Order: sequence, then structure tokens, then C-alpha cells
Amino acid sequence: MAKSTRQASGNRDFFVFKRNTLEYNRVIHLTNGVFAIAMTLLMVTLDVPVVPAEQLAQALVDQLSQFIAFGISFLLVAIVWWGHHKFIATLGKLEPVIIAINLIFLSMVVMLPYTTNLIGNDPTVPAAAILFISVFLAMNILHLLMFIRAHNAGAIQQPMSGVQFRREAVLSGIGVSILLLTMILA
Repeated sequence: MAKSTRQASGNRDFFVFKRNTLEYNRVIHLTNGVFAIAMTLLMVTLDVPVVPAEQLAQALVDQLSQFIAFGISFLLVAIVWWGHHKFIATLGKLEPVIIAINLIFLSMVVMLPYTTNLIGNDPTVPAAAILFISVFLAMNILHLLMFIRAHNAGAIQQPMSGVQFRREAVLSGIGVSILLLTMILA
């Protein structure tokens, strides 16, 4: 059986999974797998033109917005994955609230191929742009919540000073603010 520790909290028991245990690694593998599948499914947002060979070039030009949406989404997902990867690397343990927030975060990741398809089909539709941006906004907010929870639960391997914690929280808050502004402008 993998090493896990039980911590009592009131009348409820919570499992805390230490780094390098089976349970901890399963959460990390699931997280990486969801990102990998979502990034791969972004390709499905591109329609394969069914046209005669002599019309293929024009059909591809007509799909330029889909290619741009794919490229932007792939880049943004890669950036989000990298930030999440760096966050996970700081953790010494996982606990139920962090895992729950991570699962909600992953639900936003799997929404990205759909929102990319919407915005790629017609980037001038405000509802498509707002939904696309709101998914990234939700991911940023959830990531900030995971960070705050990890800090408060003592899940970060190298505890941060109050100044370091506030600096990281403010930087995340700036990203959230930029996305909120972008959504308002959309």
C-alpha cells in the first residue's frame, strides 16, 4: 500500500498524499494526460477541406482564422501547462482541496478545444471570444486558488515568506485582471 497519512479535521478524515507516493503520482499523471489530450484535440478544431486539388490552396486560406485560433490556443495551453508544472514541482504533498480544485481546473482545460473551435469558426462573434477568454480566466483563478490553498495547507515544500507569497499572489492577480479586461473589451 502506498504511503499516505491521515489527518483528522473535526469529524472528517482527509487523506494527504506525500510526494513520490502512488496516489500523488496518479494525480500528476492524470493532470499531464489531460493537458496532453487537450493539446492534441486542438488539432480536431481544424477542418480538412473537401475540395478538388486545384481549390485546396484557397480553402486553406479561407481557414486562416481556424489556424490562428489553433496556434494561439496551443501556445496558451502550453504556457498554462508550464505554469502548472512549475507549481506542482513546488509541492511536497497533495490534499483533498488541492486535488478538487485541480480537477475543476482540468475541466476548464478540456473545454479549450471546444472554445477554440467556436472562436476559430468566427472570431468576430463576441460570445465566442468571451467564452474563449472566460475559460482562461477561470483557469487562472483556479490556479491562484490552488496556490493559496497549497500555501495555507503547508503543501509547498519550501515554505514561502509572507513577502514571497504576496508577490506570487499579486502576479497571478495581474494575469486575472488582464483577462477580465480582455473579456470586457471583447
